[in-house]
This record gives sequence, C-alpha cells and structure tokens, in this order.
Amino acid sequence: MRTTASILLIALFASLHSFGQEIEVSATLTGPKQIQLGQQTEILLEARFPAQMLFGWPRLEQQLTDKVEIVSAGKIDTTHDSNNITTRILRQKLMVTSFDTGWHVIEPFTFSTESKTLESNPLIIGVQGVVLSEKDEIKDIKGPVFVRITLLEWLLENWMWFAGAYGILALLAFLAYLIGHDKKVTQVVIEKIPSRPAHEVAMEKLTALKAQKLWQQERVKEYYIQLSDITREYIELRFIVPALEQTTDEIMQGMSRSELSHQQLGELRQLLTLSDLVKFAKEKPLPSENERCIEMAQSLITQTRITPKAVEE
Repeated sequence: MRTTASILLIALFASLHSFGQEIEVSATLTGPKQIQLGQQTEILLEARFPAQMLFGWPRLEQQLTDKVEIVSAGKIDTTHDSNNITTRILRQKLMVTSFDTGWHVIEPFTFSTESKTLESNPLIIGVQGVVLSEKDEIKDIKGPVFVRITLLEWLLENWMWFAGAYGILALLAFLAYLIGHDKKVTQVVIEKIPSRPAHEVAMEKLTALKAQKLWQQERVKEYYIQLSDITREYIELRFIVPALEQTTDEIMQGMSRSELSHQQLGELRQLLTLSDLVKFAKEKPLPSENERCIEMAQSLITQTRITPKAVEE
C-alpha cells in the first residue's frame, strides 16, 4: 500500500513539473552571417517542449524571402534533454543562399502547440558582391575548353551502343539459322504441256463462235470482238507479231513483210477494219458481211497454217 502511494506521488510530481516547463523555440545562424554572392550558410531551428505535448513544426517554403531561398532542408532530429528526460528537443538544419547583395531579414519561424502559437527570433544575413581591386583588369569570358579523350575512355563511355548492336546482330543471325535450318526444300515438278498448233486452236474457237450465233441475236459487237481477238491471237502465234497489243495499221505494217499475198492482206485489213468500226463506231454490218468476215478468217488460217512437213523442214 505504501509502495502504491509512493508511485502516485512521484507521477503527480512529474506531471506538475512538466506543466511548469517552458516551451522554447529558436532560429540560429550557425554558418557565416555574411556571405559572398551565391554562397551558402546554415540556419539551425530548435524547439524544446514537454514530451507528452503535441507540437507543430514550421511549414517551410523554398523561398524564405524574395532575396533568400532554401537550398536544402535536413531531416528533423528528435532527442531528449540529458538533464530532464521529460523535455523533448527537435532540431533541423537549413542551407540557404542569396543572389542579391545587401542585408536581408528573415522573418521569425512559426511553431504551434495545442493551445498557442510561438515565433522564433528573426535573422539577418549579409550578402556581399564580388570585390574588385583597382589594379584588377577586366577580362573577356573564357571560351570552352576542348579536352582530348583517349580511345579507351571513349569506348568506356559508349560501350552500351556496341553491346546493343552486337546483341541485335546475334539475334538476327540466330533467327536466320532457325529459319534456314527448318526450311524444307520442296522440289516442284512442272509438266511440260505440248503446245498445240496455232491454226488448230484458232479453228476451234471460230467454230465455237459460229455456233453461238451472236449476230443473229443482235449481239453484233460481242461477235466482232471475239472474231477480232481470235484472228489477232493467231497472227501473234503464227507470225510472231504482237497483234493483241497493236492497232490495225500497226498489224498491217508488220504483216507487210510476211509471205501473205496481196489478196490475203486485203481480206485481213477488211476484217480488222470492220471489227474496229463495230466496236468503236457502232457500225451495223449486213448479215452477208458478218458471214463473209468469219469465212475470211477461216480462209486465212487454212492457207497460212504450218503443216508437219513444214515444221520438219
């Protein structure tokens, strides 16, 4: 019972002592108070308060003032007072700089507790410009300095490009090997079909055309298109003249050097010319002309065909 009472008295005393503690906040310029333009100096923020108290740290912006800015902010370190374990101490270091000459005032940093707000002391930082002696001469800005590097240094800096290129080449070679290894050689046997004589093919087509009776069904244009194509194809195969691609005049010019007689050339021109008139000028030949044209084609093929004896010769 006596032990319990002693513990309660100690706890009550510690509580009363903690409430009697004061909260201290400060901002100290631990680095140089006066710096050169662009140099840096250090600020130490510190706060002492009861350990069980909720405490708010200042919210820091990168720009402390329009002249002073924070370069880096360290982490907030937490310790306890060596003489009083119930007192917590928070510290944070700030590296600051300025690029404007003169004396710059840093406003107090604001700390907060559950019941009130506290402010640290303000700070003053002096920034000096570049001091030139009267004897110093104004010099031009130095140009870029070209530094020579060795081949080994260049390879060490660019080895990744070579490694990537060799890797791609190795992959392509591997794929080519797989494709070539798995590729099956297929032998294609092409049967040679003996070509039929041109006059046999042409006569069969003329017979089939005659059996269709196209012009008798008022399909005159279709009749002359087929008749012209059959005749041109025979000329091309028999006399080696590109008749399917040439005009009538070009065909006749080429056939003038053949062995055709004057009468055969005249009938061929008459047949091709009438076919052109029907196809392109909507000419309507007489029934007798329709019959006459197919007969001239048959006559030309019969008279100019190549016999087996002629082939042997």
